Amino acid sequence: MKKTTLILAAVAAAASLLAAEDIAGIRAQLQAKYAKFDKLVRDLKMDMDVSTAVSEEKGKKGARDGGESMTSVNTMYYKEPKFRMDSKMSMGKGEMTTTVIFDGTDMWLISMMGSHKLAAKDQAKYAKDRSWKWWTYLTEGGSVTGSEEVGGRDCWVIEFAQPKEKDAARPPFSKLWLDKEKLVQVKAEFPIDKGKTGMALYSDVRPAIGKMELPHKTEMYADGKLAMTSVIRSIEYNKGVADDLFDAKKAKGQGQGFGDLLKGMGGQ
Repeated sequence: MKKTTLILAAVAAAASLLAAEDIAGIRAQLQAKYAKFDKLVRDLKMDMDVSTAVSEEKGKKGARDGGESMTSVNTMYYKEPKFRMDSKMSMGKGEMTTTVIFDGTDMWLISMMGSHKLAAKDQAKYAKDRSWKWWTYLTEGGSVTGSEEVGGRDCWVIEFAQPKEKDAARPPFSKLWLDKEKLVQVKAEFPIDKGKTGMALYSDVRPAIGKMELPHKTEMYADGKLAMTSVIRSIEYNKGVADDLFDAKKAKGQGQGFGDLLKGMGGQ
């Protein structure tokens, strides 16, 4: 019995060491492929279409049957370390524009209600959007647990411990499928509220600048139901993004038909 226990312990230790070597090797591959990105890109502009499902409680006044959705057009600007995202949201007859700006020191939210600086905890959800060096944290805290084919692509399966608030430098995933050849995300799982599980599917992988490749379509599921779809329409590199775009004092939120927008969302 003692001999068997020792053998099992040795096998477990070897497997643990192999997984550590695997994740280190994958991290090195990511670095080798993408490390020049921040040197090649002085600035970047990206346009995205986002469609978000709107759930309405049955029996609630104003609730409607069918697949109600809210759409927005997002334009992102990057100029290391600065970041800006303009979101033009439309639903029903209304339209509203909100802007998030990271000026290199502070992060601001600008809307038709005014401008205010975001607290550190509220900045976290935008941290990954404004990071140019996603390849440095994509596998952080993960371990390789196997390989699996997803959508015809051979993938590494990487699992993560439950993320904590202090783990801002690592992805919020519990599980990630990474294309072995292209080194891009294919699928991810992550915890959401009330013990439910979320899933992301990444597709339409296209060449970007240098040797970089990017999925241009992301589908987010909450508890098995499609919650959001985002599609990158265009990316422009090194076109000379103006510094004024990252000045929160010069940004203004806009809203048109806000009353109709609230009605479309089930408001009174």
